[in-house]
Amino acid sequence: MTKNNTIEEYIKANEGYRTKPYYCSSDKLTIGYGRNLDDNGISLDEAELMFTNDLNRVVDELRVILPDFDNLRYSQQKCLMDMCFNLGSTRLRKFKKMIAAIEAGDFNEAAVELLDSKYARQLPRRAGDNAILMR
Repeated sequence: MTKNNTIEEYIKANEGYRTKPYYCSSDKLTIGYGRNLDDNGISLDEAELMFTNDLNRVVDELRVILPDFDNLRYSQQKCLMDMCFNLGSTRLRKFKKMIAAIEAGDFNEAAVELLDSKYARQLPRRAGDNAILMR
């Protein structure tokens, strides 16, 4: 044991850091530096911080998928951010016809392609709202 390390450093060293959930020796779902999700969950502040980080990642991913993303109307950005947040960028990339329509500036066709998908069949209200935003 090192005498000069802080309490935080000492506990972090003992707990270890994990980016993905795992089950600890007490069979509790745990993440990070030993955060017991089963008993403690997360606070609203923590959820907000994770949401902000996730939303920033979504914007970065959309700028790769659609280099002109920043030039789209706010409503179109909103639609794409919601879809990417929900589906992830890997699945969003599978909307090849929708992406091609966006790149061509045909937002009505992009909305049609959005609605012609498993996503729209599984989440009809959300997809319908996003189609309106896309148009």
